[in-house]
Amino acid sequence: MSDIKEMDEDLSLLDSLSTIFPDSSRTTLRRMLQAGRVEVDGDIIHSAKHEVKKGQKIKIRTRSEIAPAPAKKTAGGRPIEVLFEDEHLFVLAKPPGLLTVATDKMENNTLHSRAVDHVKRGDKKRWAYIVHRLDKKTSGIIVFAKSEDVKMELQNQFADRDVERIYHAVVEGELEGNGVISNYLREDKRLRVLAFDSNVGGSKEAITEWESKKKGPNYTYVKLIIQTGRRNQIRVHMADMGYPLAGDKEHGAQSNPLNRLCLHASKLSFQHPISGERIAIIHNPPNRFLKLTKEN
Repeated sequence: MSDIKEMDEDLSLLDSLSTIFPDSSRTTLRRMLQAGRVEVDGDIIHSAKHEVKKGQKIKIRTRSEIAPAPAKKTAGGRPIEVLFEDEHLFVLAKPPGLLTVATDKMENNTLHSRAVDHVKRGDKKRWAYIVHRLDKKTSGIIVFAKSEDVKMELQNQFADRDVERIYHAVVEGELEGNGVISNYLREDKRLRVLAFDSNVGGSKEAITEWESKKKGPNYTYVKLIIQTGRRNQIRVHMADMGYPLAGDKEHGAQSNPLNRLCLHASKLSFQHPISGERIAIIHNPPNRFLKLTKEN
């Protein structure tokens, strides 16, 4: 059963939670907020600085109440999975095989077009602003802004490397240990991404941290942290190591066990441009990724 408490004084939401749960650390209470477990007068609030007035009611939602909801339908009838949303920004789970934004072919079914449909359901004047992108074949977390100012602030965090981005992947072969790949990447005229040891011809620095998490007879489940977000960065880096991602024929993979690229953006953490709170979104990769490393 959910807990409901009527406040008898004006306090910040974090301080209010501290009075309700005096034995809980503030870190635990912040995680409760980030998980969407706290309502104030029926509205889910994520900001610890939110001011709670005397007489307002705080409800603590149970874990079962915040279980992932089925994917919503946009105005165009297309599915969309919302992981986090407030009046300033929203975070979606991108499926594999869907473009983030349209190319010069002007595709009308992209994650961005679905995001625009989503925000226009509440207000036809609203727009979804693109902050960053994921490759078409990659699945996982992506954030959109609801205003130009929020978009710019988030993009500045990406540029300053203040955003934590964690991926999980399955690579071909038996990979052990951990390490860091650091080089420079550049697209050629055919849009192929090439790697260089130094800054050559407009190439850009690319840094990927990798860690082997579970090794099987044919595949390895890998955790990856990117400090830079270059196009095809992880795919190129792992292929150059001799361990291409499963399903990545373009970069030398010999197998496609799941009929998709085995790469998933599983965590995104950033500072909320308005509240200043640290927001951490997690979307676990498909269970099938890990199952590929099991012994036959």
